Formats: sequence, C-alpha cells, structure tokens
Amino acid sequence: MTDTHADAHAHAHGGPKHPYHLVDPSPWPIVGAIAAGLLATGGILYMHGHGWALLVIGLICVLATMAVWWRDVIREATFEATTTRSCSSGCVTAWRCSSPPR
Repeated sequence: MTDTHADAHAHAHGGPKHPYHLVDPSPWPIVGAIAAGLLATGGILYMHGHGWALLVIGLICVLATMAVWWRDVIREATFEATTTRSCSSGCVTAWRCSSPPR
C-alpha cells in the first residue's frame, strides 16, 4: 500500500530541499482557538451566574481538539515516517538541553 499523498507531494516539489520536515496546513490551531474562546466565555458566564452549559461545551471542544490533534501528530510521526534524521537529532538535542542536570 502506498501513500498517494506523500508520493504526489514529493513528485510535485521534486523531493525535500532541506533537512527538516515541514508539516501540511492543519485546521487544529484555529479549531483549538475557537474551542478555547468558548471555554473562556463559558467560564466568564458561569462566574456571573448564567449557567454552565457553554463552559462544558467549551471544555469538551478543547479536549476533543487536543485528542484529534495529537492523533494526527502521532500518525504523522509513526506511520508516515516523514521525520528526517536531522530533525530527530534536533529534537533529541532540545530534549537534553531542557532536562534538569543530574
């Protein structure tokens, strides 16, 4: 089974000309921003005594957005294998630099 999207993407651009993987455009940042706005508005309305329905809807939307976004990230990292060696090395370096000293 071949990934026609990846083949078409590589063919259209002639392969990567850089050592890093650039992700495709994603709807999740704007969806997450709208969900966070619902959550914040629901929290404000709840604190002013207007019920908790919008707060719960916003919370569900934020959690659903997080789940679907991380699903896409994990799928991209494991099944599509689009991460290059240079990108992986940079991630390991960043992780080591951010870890507390032993």
